Amino acid sequence: MATAAALKGTTAADEAAIAAARLNLQYTKITASAAGRTGALLVHPGDLVQANVASPLVVINQVAPIYVSFSIPGKVLDEIRRAQRNSPLRVTASLTGEDDATEDGRLTFIDNAVDPQTATIRMKATFTNPSHRLWPGQYADVILELRGDPHATVIPSVAIQSGQQGSYVFVVADGKALVRPVTVARVQGDQSVIASGITPGDVVVTDGQLRLTPNARVAQRGAGAGDGSGRSGAGRGGDSAGGATNSGRGAAGEAR
Repeated sequence: MATAAALKGTTAADEAAIAAARLNLQYTKITASAAGRTGALLVHPGDLVQANVASPLVVINQVAPIYVSFSIPGKVLDEIRRAQRNSPLRVTASLTGEDDATEDGRLTFIDNAVDPQTATIRMKATFTNPSHRLWPGQYADVILELRGDPHATVIPSVAIQSGQQGSYVFVVADGKALVRPVTVARVQGDQSVIASGITPGDVVVTDGQLRLTPNARVAQRGAGAGDGSGRSGAGRGGDSAGGATNSGRGAAGEAR
């Protein structure tokens, strides 16, 4: 009986040694906690590696999904929070020089405090980034959309002039420039949302307003003449001239 008990003890000790060996074997492999792309190797065969040190073996950056950090003025935080209660806010990102190719994401993080030194608050948006166009460490132009107004009337901001009676634009009708008072609801980049004074289809002058007077003749020339995409050149003879563009409808209410 004593011999059998001793052999059982030896077997148990051997099994424990095997389990310890299996555990130690697992330490020879390092499994990444998330999928991503590795950078340059920071440790090579023959280097001395120690446990619990700050220097990593390699850096892995997650690419899909990817997170884009940006800051906005703290004064619009309440407006963003109100808009977020209705639905997740859409965020678009485009690389410099590639405004026509954007990536869509959603706002997923709002910091818990406004930076008192810059009066801005940090936010993050999550992008699925299936094509890997967005790259870690890269700068991108970010647009946070608060709401959409598909029936807004939008014209180029350069068309709006300031006078003693307020804002106005030159509208082209029958080849002549007419003064039209307008009310600007808001300005986003180089576009202005018009609350009143302009209707879709109106042609407004975008260049040469200083040479215009009411009822002056306007020549609409250039590659975009007639469709609102171009600018006209100087007028002939004694005619005043200006560039003209068609007003239209577009989305508004975006915060950059």
